Amino acid sequence: MSKGDEPEPRITLAAVTAWRGDEAIRFDPTTLSPRRCTDPSLESLRGTPVWLDMDLEGTDACEWLEPWDRPKDMSVSWSSIEPVAEALGFRVPGAAPDGDPVAIGLERLVRLNEIGVLRWLGRRLGEQGNDYVAAPLLGTIPTSSIKGIPPSNEPLEIVLLRVNLLVLEGSALMFTIRLPDRLASGSAPDAEGERHRPASTRVPRAKRPNLTLFRRHLPPSGPHSAKDLGDALALYLTATCWSAAEHGRTALDTVEQRARRRAEGDDAEQAVAGIATEADRIVHLWAALQQTEAELTRVLQRLSEPEPDARLRTAGTARYERAIEQLRSVQRDVRTVMDSLTVRSAESQREVAKAREKRQEAAQAVLAGVGTVVIVPSLVAALYSDNAKLATDKVAGVAQARMLMLMAASVLVGFALVFATMRTGLGDIRTRLRAAGRPAVTMFVGGISVALAALLLSFV
Repeated sequence: MSKGDEPEPRITLAAVTAWRGDEAIRFDPTTLSPRRCTDPSLESLRGTPVWLDMDLEGTDACEWLEPWDRPKDMSVSWSSIEPVAEALGFRVPGAAPDGDPVAIGLERLVRLNEIGVLRWLGRRLGEQGNDYVAAPLLGTIPTSSIKGIPPSNEPLEIVLLRVNLLVLEGSALMFTIRLPDRLASGSAPDAEGERHRPASTRVPRAKRPNLTLFRRHLPPSGPHSAKDLGDALALYLTATCWSAAEHGRTALDTVEQRARRRAEGDDAEQAVAGIATEADRIVHLWAALQQTEAELTRVLQRLSEPEPDARLRTAGTARYERAIEQLRSVQRDVRTVMDSLTVRSAESQREVAKAREKRQEAAQAVLAGVGTVVIVPSLVAALYSDNAKLATDKVAGVAQARMLMLMAASVLVGFALVFATMRTGLGDIRTRLRAAGRPAVTMFVGGISVALAALLLSFV
């Protein structure tokens, strides 16, 4: 797709919820009609706390803007929320007069998770004396906790739920823009060396994590303010980040137990292969934890920018710091388990080497005995048979000398074959014959049969 054919980034409305006292009233995001016919209209609830949950569509979920990168100029379409803006009495960016706090906040809310944006927004809204809260938030939801998702082959798979929050207490409005979800799975980088993945590759839109669960963290009795809604949402998302370390530790315990069972098996070669498989899973687990930590660190850096209202910022910072400490603790345990598996793998490899040496020694002993049994009796029978008499004439003497030389050469060749086989080992011969195919095996068996037949004829 060419650059001119790329879809324009746009804001879509996912949910509209208003609070009347401690009662939440939900509205259809398309028609703005209440879900229950007995509930009031959205226009009649103007001035009560209202939450607008929006999605940013048409952007790359894997985009990772570094501090030295210049943000791309992005024109965002707000047309889909104009009906709800008209019902609640505010203006969208591009249609509002200069200095309108809602338009200023929404315009910067799209990029609130980038460096410097939170600080700029704080100055603009703070200069006008607005009571507001703005923060980039992050939630971590393991795919194993989402119903209807096929189980993953990775030991840990986490959906990184990125949400930009804006609360305008004067307007009694809470806005959330949900950026495209990312996936931390620890999978190998793609052809461009990129580890970030869009979560849509694993989680369809109908199954993605639900933000409305934050309502359980509201005070037990109302009425609720817009800031109460923002605090509850921040508490919910930061709590999910704490659970990321718990799921990581559970995955680590599972992999460690499986590796221990494989290491304690009777077959040392299978133990080595099993430990290698589990070690690879631990590497993927560590990579998933590292990706989650990097995203948390990024959000923590943005929250550390100075801005006037520090209530939500301070609470969110402390929670994310705790989540990062827990993730780093799990990563230390991952390194410890990895070192333990390395030691077990080395021990299993030594056992495999010892077993191979024993098998080779046994094969050498068998081959030496077979060589002795085959060559020595035929030599003795040829030298001491009743027909083996010294010739009296010159021609017979020459013939007998040639026969003795041929028998001596046969003995030397036999010992050479035995020595070569002892050096090579039966396992290598078997491997080479298997690799050569059926014709080589047939020739080998036929050669042995002819040699045995010649030996039997020498005794007749």
